[in-house]
Amino acid sequence: MNVKNKIKKKLNGLIKRSYWYQNILFPDCKKFWEHNTFNLDIINLGSSSGKFAFNYDKQPIKAANWAMSSQTLVADFEILRNYSSYLKSQNTIVLIPLCPFSCLGGSNLYMPDKYYTILHFASIPQGNYKKAQEVKNIQQNPLMHFPLMALKDEIKHLLKNEEENKMSKEQMQVNAEEFMKGWMFEFSILDFKNELILKNKDAYKDSIKILSDMIDFCLNRNIRPILVLPPVSKYLAKKFTPEMLQLFVYDFVKKANTHSITFLDYWNDSEFLENDYFRNSFFLNYKGAQKFTKRVLNDLRII
Repeated sequence: MNVKNKIKKKLNGLIKRSYWYQNILFPDCKKFWEHNTFNLDIINLGSSSGKFAFNYDKQPIKAANWAMSSQTLVADFEILRNYSSYLKSQNTIVLIPLCPFSCLGGSNLYMPDKYYTILHFASIPQGNYKKAQEVKNIQQNPLMHFPLMALKDEIKHLLKNEEENKMSKEQMQVNAEEFMKGWMFEFSILDFKNELILKNKDAYKDSIKILSDMIDFCLNRNIRPILVLPPVSKYLAKKFTPEMLQLFVYDFVKKANTHSITFLDYWNDSEFLENDYFRNSFFLNYKGAQKFTKRVLNDLRII
């Protein structure tokens, strides 16, 4: 290998360890690139809340957290299908965490380019072989794609204190309001008292079908699916009326869960009311994830 190629290889290696590469370009992908554990006892799917809700580090089982930030049910299903060979031949538990608005993500078939690095391109809606090769080339040779503007974020990240800072009561309240405004914007909701718009009605029906198909996929392969509603902070919970929860969570689960599989509901669980368990109004922190994971495994009588 000549000097030029050696330098290029080292620079690519440095960039692959950067915040930009691991958290902006390919967030949550590394665990799939490096995954080599077979005969798993339990895995969880899910979006951001699932990612932060489960931590199996101290548990005496073979487990994996397959949740990824901002993930739809469509992507959940494709990850399960692509990686099901890592599960035990029978009775592996697949936790399917639900977010407050999982029911409205069904029509969203868009999957970011990062999925080309962890899924077969044919598994991706409107997947493109040429695009898959382009993304994989960036994955292997990020040097030519590293934006100079990202250097500023890299420096900030290096100087940032990695410890989780607790939010005050006031910060939690503001954060809960921000989450609600973000969801209302994302799903074009002007007022929760109004009937769902046609777009959301279609998404609701699609989500029911996807979740139902995911459950069928598991049962047909001797996999035990479990629906889970993780806890949220009391500040975010207050934003949801009983009517909202009924429509967006419980009616949705009832319509999709035709096989009556186990549904673990921790939305207002008294064990997780303290701010100490949350990194913000929605996501559990490390301490909360450790406690919650142990609680789920105990409720399922796995430990």
